[in-house]
Formats: sequence, structure tokens, C-alpha cells
Amino acid sequence: MDQKTYDAQVDGRSGELIEAISSQPVQSMWSVQAPLQAGVATDDMVIDAVRRNLYEPTVGFYKERTGGPFQILRAMLLISRWESRLPGDVIERVHRFMTRSMLERGNTENHWLMFYAGNLLAAERWSDEPTLWNGRSPASMEAEATRWISGMIDRTAVNGHHEYDSTGYHIEHMMPLIGVYEHTRNDALREKVEKVLTLLVADMALEYFYGSWAGGHSREGYRENTWTRVGPIRPLQYLYFGGERFNPDYHLQQHFATPSIVAAYRPPAMFAEIAWDRSHPHVVRKTKAPRTIYRHTDDPTRPVRKYTYMTRSFAIGTSQIGLTGTGAGPIDLVSCDLHWKGANHQAKVTCNHPFTNPSRFSAFLPGLPQNAGRAVGADKPYLQRPDRLFGASLFERMMQHESTVLIGYRIPEDDACP
Repeated sequence: MDQKTYDAQVDGRSGELIEAISSQPVQSMWSVQAPLQAGVATDDMVIDAVRRNLYEPTVGFYKERTGGPFQILRAMLLISRWESRLPGDVIERVHRFMTRSMLERGNTENHWLMFYAGNLLAAERWSDEPTLWNGRSPASMEAEATRWISGMIDRTAVNGHHEYDSTGYHIEHMMPLIGVYEHTRNDALREKVEKVLTLLVADMALEYFYGSWAGGHSREGYRENTWTRVGPIRPLQYLYFGGERFNPDYHLQQHFATPSIVAAYRPPAMFAEIAWDRSHPHVVRKTKAPRTIYRHTDDPTRPVRKYTYMTRSFAIGTSQIGLTGTGAGPIDLVSCDLHWKGANHQAKVTCNHPFTNPSRFSAFLPGLPQNAGRAVGADKPYLQRPDRLFGASLFERMMQHESTVLIGYRIPEDDACP
């Protein structure tokens, strides 16, 4: 398939997704971009979405002066694409948010990328302001954001994607990168962003299995990891790979991807062919960077090594996680995964030891081990349930050759989930 034909097909699938989103009530500043693209958005619709979603409450501060990575990114993606269409009140609200609020960076890789992508676009948009929200000049913020985004791209290219192949978080890296690609004034950075987007779409295509993402995953949780079609990555899987009839129940259960759906970015056409090519069984090998930490461990975490065997009727994959101790993350991954062609949510087996440890939760988050478990459980209770089917256990060993997998466990008797 040539690129022109592929781009036209993606345009058609984008139209299907936009029409479906536009037919539903506007949920957020993400989803309001669909009716804007379709030409059916009203000023009241946009104003209401911004009023409800621009700010994030922070204890001890006035609500309409605080926010984090998600608020920053969705605000600047809206302004960058639709400023000429937005009511003046919306533009002023976002301007005040990016120049006078108290904003925080977050605590994981996807948070940092969203934070810096949004701040880069804000620094470029309001370059004539004396200072932005942090008291620094737009030029200073632009330089810092460019350095961070470029550095994350370098690490991804050399070491692999830290939050690798995540059905939930892959898109949280792709969307800010697509936003930078579409809107930055920095041509050199745009060229670099396009290259890393190619890597990320390649990751999606290599283990695409009839609408699912086969193989091991980092950060796949929310008690959905026994489902075959899962995570907010699904709209982009359908958008870029197609190959099946549009079904909102499969392809559009979340609207987080809307800014990427309306974007003009198109990956190379060959990835759609790779995603659907099952003419011969083949092995996919990937080496991914560990989420290196500096708390609760004396040794560096080793790289993650994935092995996935793809066939026409099934896909099976395992992962060597390379953990060095109880405190070495991550906390919510799938290390072994078997998919086969079958009914949705009825054609997958996963096998993991659901390991938990207080130091694991505080490896990346700011809480102390004494209370990190309770704090995380309050926000994400599924991480504390003993019947969850993900874990990243250091008591788990796997070996695989094509369709044969051996999994061994040596779990201590005093483990919380033996």
C-alpha cells in the first residue's frame, strides 16, 4: 500500500471516530476537539468543558490556580489547534492558567512529557510575556522543555520506552509527542519527534493481534488485563491499523485520544501491513529500558527483555523483567500473555505472581514505605487486591522458545500473596 492510499484510509477512520465522539455529550477538554473538528461545537459547549476541566484541586490552594500535567497538556492542545475558533473567555482562562497558576510536574515519565510538551507550546505561544507561571521567562521555559523532551527521545531511542508497550500509558507518551509534532515552531525538535513516533507506532504494530496488544506489558492494570481489547490505546490501534469494521464498543470506550484522532500526523503505511501480516509465524524480540530507581535498592535494575511468538491463530509472549529486589519497580505489569482468536474478553490467559511490597510503591512516589501502601490503595485499590493478575514478581522466572513457555516460581511462605 502506498502512503497516499494509506493516509486516505486513516482519514476515513478518523472521520468515523470523530463522528462517534461528536454524537455524545462533551465529557472533557479532550473530547471537545471532536465537535470542533466536525464543525458542530458551540461556544457554550467549549466554555463548559474548559470551566469543568482546566483546574486540578490541590490541598491548601485556591482551585482555579492549580493544575498538573493533564490540565497543562489538554489546555495547550486546545489552544494550539483551535485558538481562532475559541471564545475569548476560553483563551483568557488558559492564558491566565499558564502564566499565573501553581502547576506541578507529576511523578512518572508520561507526566513529565505531558508537562513539558504543554509548557513548550505555552512558551512559544506567549513568548512576549515577561514571565510564565513559575516566574521564569518564556525563553527559559522553552529551553528547559526542549531539553527534557529531546532527552526523553534520546533515552527511548537508545534504551527503549520506559513505560513499554503499555495499553494504558503508551498513548500518554504518544499524544504529547503528536501535539509537539503538530504545533511546535522548533523544526529540529519536530523532526526528532517524528522519528520517535515512528518507533512507538512500530512497537504497536509488531505485537498487534486482531485488535489486541499481545505479549508482555508494563503498567497494565485496572483489573482489565484478562480482557483482550483493553486500554485507551484502542482508538489509535484502529486509527492507524484499521483492518476491521468500526465498533464504538471496541474502539472508543475512552475519549482521551481525541486530540490525536483530529491530528494530521500519519505514521508510515508499512506499519498497518506489519500489524495484519500473519502469513508466517514469527518471533518478536524487544529490549526495553528498566524504570531505574535510586530508593530501596543498591543495584541498578537490568533491562527488560521481551519475547513474543506471533502466529495466525494465537500469540504468546513472556518477559524477563530484570528486578534486583523487593523495592525495584514496576508495580503493575503483565509478564506472560497468551492471546488466541476468539470472542472479545474470552480469548486470553495471563500468568503472574501478584507481588506487593510497601517499598515497591514508594520507589517512585513521594510517600514513605510506612504509609505508601495505604496511600496508593486509596487512589488505586486494585493495586492492593491479592486476586489481581499482574505484579512484576522477583520470585518469577520464564523461558520461551516459539510456542513453548516454561514458568517457575519460588515464592516465600511469608509472602503476602503466596
